[in-house]
Parts: sequence; structure tokens; C-alpha cells
Amino acid sequence: MQDLLQQQLQTTFQAFHPVRETSLRAVFEQCAIKTFLKNDLIAKAGKTDPFEYFLLEGMLHSFSVTPDFDQVSTRIFLPRSVVTPHIVRTSDTKSLQSLACLQDAVAAVIPVDVFSRLMREHPDLNAFGHKVVERELILKTQRELALLTLPAKERLIRFRNEYPNLENLIPLTVISGFLGITPVSLSRLRNELANSKT
Repeated sequence: MQDLLQQQLQTTFQAFHPVRETSLRAVFEQCAIKTFLKNDLIAKAGKTDPFEYFLLEGMLHSFSVTPDFDQVSTRIFLPRSVVTPHIVRTSDTKSLQSLACLQDAVAAVIPVDVFSRLMREHPDLNAFGHKVVERELILKTQRELALLTLPAKERLIRFRNEYPNLENLIPLTVISGFLGITPVSLSRLRNELANSKT
């Protein structure tokens, strides 16, 4: 089991930047492998969250809650992905958003201070960290532009292209929040797109 998890962690890291075996081993030795259940809250907005998360199995999403108590998903994390880095998702060590499971999940979890030390000791991990933050900036910019400039129908089509078949796996309220539309609007758009194919 440990070998499989280490292989999944290696695949996750290599997707961003080549990481040496010794560096990966150093990370894995400091990680705790945690299992979460569907709907578990991993991090809560406004609370201290001193960890980095590498999702090995399952799905997560980060979200905020509006003044009307609606959830707005800002990111969806698929298996073998890096959750938004601590430096980006926190302010004064407190989480800016909540992080929850959309499915049962397995993650490699490492304290931020330990991972920061490893990044200083291993140049390839440092380069990996920079690539992850760079990716976050790109995704954030693309998402903001889409929300500001694209009609809802286009955003749904893009979502389907980026996350094929996800509509059948996670709550539609998560998807509507991610797209910046109401659940009713999402239902209407789904029907419209289904009818246009016939």
C-alpha cells in the first residue's frame, strides 16, 4: 500500500516539475497519509490550517460562503493533484476558504514548516513549489476572466471540457457555485444544451 501511495505522490509531483527520488522520499517520510470521508471538512475558513495537501485519491473542493449562506466553489481538485499552496490559501496562517471532500479521499499531508525546510534543502522541490504557485496564478486569472467575460452557457461548456463527466459525480450545487450561477440557471442551461444536441 505504501508503495502505491508513494507512486501516486511521485506522479502528482512529476506533473509539475521533475523531482529526484531522494527529494520525493524526504517528502514522503515527513507526510502523514490521511483518509477522509465524503463531506468531511478538512480546513475551515478563518481557522488555522498549517498543512500542505497532496490529493492522491478522491475529490476535494475549496469554497467560500456568501452572506446569503450559499457555497461558492472556487477550485475542484481531482486525484493526483496539489491543493492550493498554503501561502496562497491562507492569511496569517488562517484559511481564507474551506476545503471539503466531494468523495472519500486519501491525501498526503505535511506541515508547512517541514515542507518549507525541505524546499530550502532540495532545489528540485523549490522549483516544484514555484511551478505550483505559478499554476495557481494562471488558474486564478483564467477563472476570473471567465467569470467576468463569458456567458454562463460558455462557462458550463468549458467546465464540461475541463472536467468530463464530473456533473454525474458531484452535487450540482457545487458546480453552479463554481460557475457563478444559481442551481436553477444551471438546470436550465443543462436542459438547453441537451435539447440542442437532439
